[in-house]
Amino acid sequence: KKKETEVAVKESTDVVAKEWEDKLAKYASDESKQEVPTASYISLKSGILTYAGTPIPDNKLQVIIIDSIFENTYYPGAYDPNKLESPECFAMNHQLDDLVPHAKSVDKQHQNCEECPNLVWGSKPNSRGKACQERRRLIVIPATVESADDVLTAEVAVLKVPVTSVKNWASYVKTLDAMYKRPTFAMITELSTTPDPKTQFKLDFKAIESINMEFLDAVIKKRELSQDILLKPYDKIDDNKEEPKEGTKYGD
Repeated sequence: KKKETEVAVKESTDVVAKEWEDKLAKYASDESKQEVPTASYISLKSGILTYAGTPIPDNKLQVIIIDSIFENTYYPGAYDPNKLESPECFAMNHQLDDLVPHAKSVDKQHQNCEECPNLVWGSKPNSRGKACQERRRLIVIPATVESADDVLTAEVAVLKVPVTSVKNWASYVKTLDAMYKRPTFAMITELSTTPDPKTQFKLDFKAIESINMEFLDAVIKKRELSQDILLKPYDKIDDNKEEPKEGTKYGD
């Protein structure tokens, strides 16, 4: 009889604990939704790597690229470096075939990106290029992490690969697959730039070594926790504001 009572008490305690776990999880989720994701940007302006306004020593930075997405942005007017401007239409997704105008786009140009006339060569005014800019958006953490806790608490930075360096990025991803059988988040990558006579500079990616496999699980968890930052949409910018900042319209 005593044993049956103990079992019943334990089951009742487990039920109460489970109910509280569910309630706490909901509170945590509701609280988290109220916070707007923020991150610093790695700037490439004029081919100079800077982070939080500070130039990177030797213009080289070793990072772990924890995730990346495709990003398309359409600006109807000519680029003005002295004016803050958000894209009229933009799309972002992990999969190229799933790119469609984001719900927050001010003026959606087409129902999907694949068939959009702004992604046709020659659609850019007075140019043979495309009116819509095809980039990659990366999120990175410092390569100096030494433990799983370091990974989980590391500050995430956003890096936008310029149109003219997308080929370098694609080539790097394929090289990691062919030579190392590794995704980008399992490698330490060195970022740098080299001068280019046509495009001013190119962003380069160099494989340094595989990350410490002991905190690979933490890196994957960090990927999951950073999706709100990676997929953060553009906000509408008021007209006639000066002094552009990273994360709006960029000409690098």
